[in-house]
Amino acid sequence: MRPVIQSRRALKLTLDFFGLKAIAVGCIPIVFWLLKLRRQVQIALSDIRLLVLSYGIVAAIVFLWKWFEAGKLIAEEDELKTELESLDAQEQAALKALALKGGHGSGSGAAFDSVCRKTRFVDRDFTGWVIVAEHREFLRKWARARS
Repeated sequence: MRPVIQSRRALKLTLDFFGLKAIAVGCIPIVFWLLKLRRQVQIALSDIRLLVLSYGIVAAIVFLWKWFEAGKLIAEEDELKTELESLDAQEQAALKALALKGGHGSGSGAAFDSVCRKTRFVDRDFTGWVIVAEHREFLRKWARARS
């Protein structure tokens, strides 16, 4: 099951990496080739093969790079889940409420003090309790799944 999840995550990261700008820039040689074809200029089929091959090699390299990055992300999420499981029900409820609010808020100080001591998810600033930015998205997904 893990390789499937890692493959999906790697594919998503690869598509996020390329984005629309890279796809648009990558289409420039294809459009140029189509314009040459329309003008009836002699076109070598080997040019098209090399273009497709080079795009395929770049895509495979990026996918492989993102495959390993996805593995690290999944391992980190597993560690975060074990931290969440170490919290009792009251602490999890307080953290869930804070995550669903958007990461900022004031709440029961004792529960958040305990969460702050046991995990690295929350911190206190001048506005109150805040979810640390690097864990905000993970906790938001976790809170939505538990709702």
